[in-house]
Amino acid sequence: MHTIMADENIPLAQDAMQRFGNVTTFHGRQLRQADLQHAEILLVRSITRVDHSLLDSTPVRFVGTATIGTDHIDQAYLAERGIAFASAAGCNANSVAEYVIAAILELHAMGLLPPPQTVSLGIVGVGHVGSRLAEKAEALGISLLLNDPPRQRREGGDQWCSFETLLAEADIISFHVPLHRSGIDSTLHLLHRANLRSIKPTAVVINSARGPVIDNIALAEWLIAHPKAAAVLDVWETEPAFSTALA
Repeated sequence: MHTIMADENIPLAQDAMQRFGNVTTFHGRQLRQADLQHAEILLVRSITRVDHSLLDSTPVRFVGTATIGTDHIDQAYLAERGIAFASAAGCNANSVAEYVIAAILELHAMGLLPPPQTVSLGIVGVGHVGSRLAEKAEALGISLLLNDPPRQRREGGDQWCSFETLLAEADIISFHVPLHRSGIDSTLHLLHRANLRSIKPTAVVINSARGPVIDNIALAEWLIAHPKAAAVLDVWETEPAFSTALA
């Protein structure tokens, strides 16, 4: 039987994994290397940083994250150590897409958006979540602007637009990208003070991806300067703390 450490907030983790070994749960923000001295399997969520400082000198041979995003996992380190890894890509894609659609409909009901069939939705990141959102939005008659540079490079096609065009033309801008802090497809502060100036003054900004994808301070300032604009945030840049200016 394996020794399994699982985040206490992974639903049904104990019931699902107990047939594979002895399961011990932990608080995701309090896990330390000393807690893993007998663990072979580690199951985490996005609040636990998994890298050498956590796993060196431990017997962990498998790491799983119950999340779509993997920016909290040092995958290069895991590969170097021969530690197997799995994520839950796409696990909540439909739920997040429904959340965004519900937000759009609620904003219309509040008088902050015109009827859905008269607005344009810019989707930044058309992967598991973004593609589901595109299908649902199209069914409601919402016109789409799609931006996904990695997919555009791989697949080509004329369905894509530049990020700059999307920002300038979309009535609603919804982010569904992973958090990459460097590289050609860096998404850290993808929306920032400078390019916020190109957004419509009545636009709605939605972020259900990762908090640091948007410069939260700049967004708060932009919202104050544009009282007819709105933001829907499921994530924050400084989680678990959040900006009261954006609350």
